[in-house]
Amino acid sequence: MNVASLFRRYSQQVIYAGMALIFSASGVCVDAASSRLETRLPDEEYFAIELHRIPTGHHWLKASLNGKVGYFILDTGAGGTVLDPSALNRFGIEADSAQGVKTSAGAGGAAQFKFYPVESFSIEEHALELSEVAAVDLGAVLPGLSSLAGVNLHGIIGQDVLTAHAGILEVSADHLYLRKTSGKEPEATDASAAWRQSLLGDGFMTLPLEKLSTGHETVGAEINGVEGRFIIDSGARLSVVNGARLAHFDMKPSDRLEQESASGGVGGAISIRIYRLREFRLEEVTIPQVTIGAFDLSAVVSAIEGETGVAVDGVIGQDTLLRHRAIIDIAGQFLLLADVPQEGESR
Repeated sequence: MNVASLFRRYSQQVIYAGMALIFSASGVCVDAASSRLETRLPDEEYFAIELHRIPTGHHWLKASLNGKVGYFILDTGAGGTVLDPSALNRFGIEADSAQGVKTSAGAGGAAQFKFYPVESFSIEEHALELSEVAAVDLGAVLPGLSSLAGVNLHGIIGQDVLTAHAGILEVSADHLYLRKTSGKEPEATDASAAWRQSLLGDGFMTLPLEKLSTGHETVGAEINGVEGRFIIDSGARLSVVNGARLAHFDMKPSDRLEQESASGGVGGAISIRIYRLREFRLEEVTIPQVTIGAFDLSAVVSAIEGETGVAVDGVIGQDTLLRHRAIIDIAGQFLLLADVPQEGESR
């Protein structure tokens, strides 16, 4: 399936920003690490993009759309690239030239998406594959993030670009690597296997990912001994579980902490409840994380399941990804984590 059809198919059922861009004033405090991939990836195949990280953990970068420079949040939890309607004119897009309109469920409620063709898209002067963008009201998300970033953010770069160019996101090092040439369905190569293998000696563990037809990368998880599946979402400040699944994961009222996190998602504002975890695992790896957020994701989850046949239970956000120096390998379909207890070690 090519990127354009993936983007269109995804838009028919599932919100582009999905559960992404959960915003709160409090931040994820992890210092930037040195890139471990800079010397491991072949220069003739990949180019590096230095990302900017704001206190919430979100990454932003500069890109050119239709020859005009803009600023975008990078979001592995977004199926496609999205603009706020206020930015259309900046990129030479007429608001009344939309080629389609869809209404989908968002983290903050229903949202309407309009679709526009793209003439060109580039990062660091490298031309990238992108045939279409969606426009949706990001007013509950971008103003707060823009204030923290110190620039006026115009939208989100999502899985359409990352998939087409075999993206590798080195979360704590604030680097994104993209393949210079696009592939409709990039696959793991011997070179990608080599760099992953080399990181095992540096204390990283490799977890398999499953890519859904919507573009989402998912990982198997266990909460309190109960299995589930979670989306890898660099656009989410917190890891969260669908509030409708609390009983399924044996999360009791007594596990709820007093604090709540006021946040913004596509479709409006949301309030995240915080719960204490008794046990948390990703695949076979125990994650020493003591809390997780929860709010009702039923509408978004139902849309994803209706499109893919896969039930997802929440997202793995920047609190987990940054703490464990995550590397997200889009083409190879792996998540690499460090600083996790080895078998037999205490949490």
